[in-house]
Amino acid sequence: MNSRFRASVRDGNRFVLLGEGHDFFSRMLAAIDGSQRYVLAEFYLVESGQVADRFFAALTRAAARGVRVCALFDAVGARGLGEADRTRLRTGHVDLAFFNAAGWWALPRLLLRDHRKLLIVDGAVGFTGGIGLADMFSPNAQPTATGWTASLRSRAPF
Repeated sequence: MNSRFRASVRDGNRFVLLGEGHDFFSRMLAAIDGSQRYVLAEFYLVESGQVADRFFAALTRAAARGVRVCALFDAVGARGLGEADRTRLRTGHVDLAFFNAAGWWALPRLLLRDHRKLLIVDGAVGFTGGIGLADMFSPNAQPTATGWTASLRSRAPF
């Protein structure tokens, strides 16, 4: 491979596989609460509810401390995000943006959604995985016929 396309290798990096929803959400919230410089959040599925409330509270607390907070949500995946929550984030000094809006002009790319789920805090810790900011991903959710929450159940509340 051409050397200009190779990523540099750095020592000292590590990863932890978080298999329980409780671990995933609580560690993400703790990272946001411990942020000092910036929080970058990108999520596909975002819906108003208890999970979003916890995250939005943490994001606005961080912004109130002077942390730069940027949230990028998929316009289709965030259809369930109410206007009150959008306003809450914006008035809480969270830079909120939506990408890949649906419309007749966007038909060629409408199905080309990336479904990314990322949280980066201070360039030191990052999270990625198959969760969204929606109650269906709550560790307290009951399994449904679709099986979406079955693997995320936890006995402990987050």
